[in-house]
Amino acid sequence: MQDDAGGRTVQPKGDAGKQHVSVLLKCLVLYSQWMLLVASMNIDWPSSILYPLQVLGWFWAPANPETIAIDCLLSSSAVVPVAVQRVVFYISMPVVMLAVLLLLEATATACKAGRRRNTA
Repeated sequence: MQDDAGGRTVQPKGDAGKQHVSVLLKCLVLYSQWMLLVASMNIDWPSSILYPLQVLGWFWAPANPETIAIDCLLSSSAVVPVAVQRVVFYISMPVVMLAVLLLLEATATACKAGRRRNTA
């Protein structure tokens, strides 16, 4: 992306019809955040609005640290204390997420390359 003389962001000509995933994800996350704010208001919503808000709340529930306690998954009978297991779990999560995201990116790249080969 480049800025033109007026300070506006202009996409290169090759990307004219493309939607970037990051833009779509930003819109989805922003919409979800607004809907969660609306759902948190103490208002008697009609059922046509209440049900989608409940579904969205259920979908985002794992993001709430009070919903899932990692202590339930850790073994208290292990040699390593639960507190140490918890710290190791939280420290290793960014590395695990990076590995998962790299695997997804490699899969997406391989799929795109396969489609290009099939169309050529």
